[in-house]
Amino acid sequence: MELTDIAEPPTQIAFAVTDICNLGCVQCSHSYQPTGYRHSSVSPEVIRAIAAHATRFSLHGNGEVLTHPHWPDYIPETAKNVGFSSNGLLLKGRSLDLIFEKKIGWLSISIDAGTPEAYAKVRGGDWKLLWENIDGLLARRSQQPEPCVPYMMFTMCVMRANMASVPGLAKLAVERNVIVCFHHLNHGLTYSTPWNDGNGTFVYNEQEIGEANLPFHDAMMLEAKTIAAAAKRNNLYLNGRFFGRQYNNEPL
Repeated sequence: MELTDIAEPPTQIAFAVTDICNLGCVQCSHSYQPTGYRHSSVSPEVIRAIAAHATRFSLHGNGEVLTHPHWPDYIPETAKNVGFSSNGLLLKGRSLDLIFEKKIGWLSISIDAGTPEAYAKVRGGDWKLLWENIDGLLARRSQQPEPCVPYMMFTMCVMRANMASVPGLAKLAVERNVIVCFHHLNHGLTYSTPWNDGNGTFVYNEQEIGEANLPFHDAMMLEAKTIAAAAKRNNLYLNGRFFGRQYNNEPL
């Protein structure tokens, strides 16, 4: 194998500290392949050396970062703009302390729902605990010297199974002055799997949202935008492909 010399180290690095997750969301491989995941076996020293000069360092992959008992060990003291995506259910206690001790710069909280019913249907997690944790983090953040760090955003993968709850998440985000990024399923997969939402098993068969769903999709987005506008907020964004239209973190 021929090696290539690079003039300088990469400035943006993403490293998955774990593939283990405490949820098995309906659109994720954890829902239909629940075993075989593990924490990274790469030494933290190696990753710290690689990421020492990074201007952006992401810790997440296909799992929940906070399930790894030693996730902070991977963060070099000199790294800037460190953050990760989380489902938010473990953002409490010592994990919450470490967010501030390690000076985490940003957090993307993956929620995928705007109502308890939609959350149970697509994620199966504890809705009440999620918002207790989020509000606890926001309260703690407000007491810091830099009250906007870590920067926080909510994300929602818009599907037929949760589309009706889009305005609900917009309202929850507006109340907390947090940005929401709405995105879409990756192309090419069938996303067909049996799923139990607590009320019995149904077959989740989420092909790409078709043109027949476009009017309802746009109506829900318009309602979300109206909620934000009424509160004089501009905190809703679209990212990815919707019905053949490409968006790159564009305001709704």
